[in-house]
Amino acid sequence: MSNAAQTGPDDRDQVVTARLRWVLAPIGGLVAWYATLFLGLVAVGLLDSMCPPDEMVSGMCQADWYEPAFDALVAVFSGIAAVLVVLVPALIAPTHRLRMAWIAYGVGATVAACFALGSSSLHPPAAAALLGGATAVALAHRLWPRNQET
Repeated sequence: MSNAAQTGPDDRDQVVTARLRWVLAPIGGLVAWYATLFLGLVAVGLLDSMCPPDEMVSGMCQADWYEPAFDALVAVFSGIAAVLVVLVPALIAPTHRLRMAWIAYGVGATVAACFALGSSSLHPPAAAALLGGATAVALAHRLWPRNQET
């Protein structure tokens, strides 16, 4: 009897589910990034609403506190996005979660470095993303130790 004949419906369902989870793992990272981007834009909208009307010039806030607050928001949400981009694919992956976290961090770090090379104004958000991603990898090591990887 061949191996195919010995596999039951439950085995096939598990294989299909595992393959689907592998396909969805990188998509989950992208969804996490876009969700964080959306929340960051909402936060910037809230920041804009705090600007006094007399400080608004052509739709841009000119208050002294605005630029540092905006830069801080961008950095914070860059770090949050990095944490989610590393952990979400690892959580979705059916096996090798620690490896998936490292792969996601590598891809994210490369993207952050490319953005930072393009503009010096993106150095702080890139640094926040690298730190957030590294923190997520450290958490992944605690959640899924190497000797327990399947």
